[in-house]
Amino acid sequence: MFYYCWDSRRMSRILKSWIAALLLMLLAGCALRAVAPPPDRFLVYFTEMSATLSSAARQIVADAAGRARATNTRSIRIEGRSNAIGSPAANQRLAEHRAEAVAAELAKDRLDPATFRQVWIGETGSADTGVADRRVDIVLER
Repeated sequence: MFYYCWDSRRMSRILKSWIAALLLMLLAGCALRAVAPPPDRFLVYFTEMSATLSSAARQIVADAAGRARATNTRSIRIEGRSNAIGSPAANQRLAEHRAEAVAAELAKDRLDPATFRQVWIGETGSADTGVADRRVDIVLER
C-alpha cells in the first residue's frame, strides 16, 4: 500500500498534470491582462426636463472624480442623454446642459477640463418617462 502511494510513475503523472495546470493558469492570466479593462463608467441621473444636479448626483460625480484621480485617468468622456419627451431639438439642448452641469461639477472637484470630452447624444430610448434615459454617463478612459 505504501509503495502504491509513492509509485514514481504515478507521481510523475501527477506532477506533470500539476505543472501543465499551472502553466495554463499562467497563460490565461497573461491573456486576461493583455485585454484592456473596460472603462470605468458612472451614471448620473436627472429629474425630467432638468439639468440640475441633485445631492445624490453630486456624490456620484465626486466618486467619479476620486476614481479618476486614483487611476490617473487621461481622458473623461461625458455623454449627455435625454428621453424622447419633447422635441428632438429641445432634448438635444437638455442633453448638452446636463453634460455641461456634470463637466462643471467635475471641474469643481479639481479635475482638468482639458481632459473632458463632451458627447451630446440627446434623445435616446422612447417617450417613456422612466429615468433610464435621463442621465449623463461619465466614462473614465485610460
